[in-house]
Amino acid sequence: MNIFSDFFDSLPVKILSAILAFLVLVILAGTAAVLASGKVQQKNSRTSLIAPEFPDKNTTSYIEFGRLRTITKSEQPDAKGSPLIITPWISYSSTDRAFFEELAQKNLKIKATVTSYFSAKSKTELLRTEEKTIKAELLDEINAQLVLGKITGIFFSEYIFLD
Repeated sequence: MNIFSDFFDSLPVKILSAILAFLVLVILAGTAAVLASGKVQQKNSRTSLIAPEFPDKNTTSYIEFGRLRTITKSEQPDAKGSPLIITPWISYSSTDRAFFEELAQKNLKIKATVTSYFSAKSKTELLRTEEKTIKAELLDEINAQLVLGKITGIFFSEYIFLD
């Protein structure tokens, strides 16, 4: 007979089951701890969903747009534009519940406005334009679509050209 088979045959099944259960528990606990820490980040990604400290305590952020993907205008007639990933979010008055509902209702329209803005400009144009200018132009375009209030700022937690 084989030495190993004699050894394993002599161990009670309960001990092996307990060891297996312990290993599964350790793996699950480790996975939960890593996911809960929020330190899992995709490669080549600059993500920060931390809202700035607003001086006005009645200002809050709306982050429900998610990650948007678009392609910028091409630099030359026969060339393709550059892929761009952006994650916008906006600030608004937290005391205005009706305005929040308007933002939620017009979520898709605001997303379309943001992607249209970036797809109408080339990568070179976007890189040469100051961030505050891009934000001001987008702020005006988005506010033109809103009826019940105005957003006070637009921010990007991701703004990445893929080349």
